[in-house]
Amino acid sequence: MRSWPKTLVSLSLPVLVWGSLMSQVLASQRWEGTGRIIRGAGKGATVPALQIETEADRVSFLSGPDAGEQVQLSEAETAETDMGTWQFSTAGNALEVIFYQDDPYRVIHYRLARD
Repeated sequence: MRSWPKTLVSLSLPVLVWGSLMSQVLASQRWEGTGRIIRGAGKGATVPALQIETEADRVSFLSGPDAGEQVQLSEAETAETDMGTWQFSTAGNALEVIFYQDDPYRVIHYRLARD
């Protein structure tokens, strides 16, 4: 029969490791980068930097068309705002963001790096 302290240690270690890993995944991260209009009004132009903060399934816009807004991502990693639709995906160490702006209609592609 195991003693209580040994049982506690054997149960605690996996929980601590799991908690450490999850805190890294869920930790708040800041991202920043410029964008380019790939379709619509102003096609080919560079747009000012976009700064966002991500935490779990939430995105806070620190700059850009939706500055000051916070949204929750859908399962498809998209978010709807008054300005349009945002789509997020990771590409290596970068965060790819595509913004489908409603008015004026245009599509902006951002490639963000950790700030």
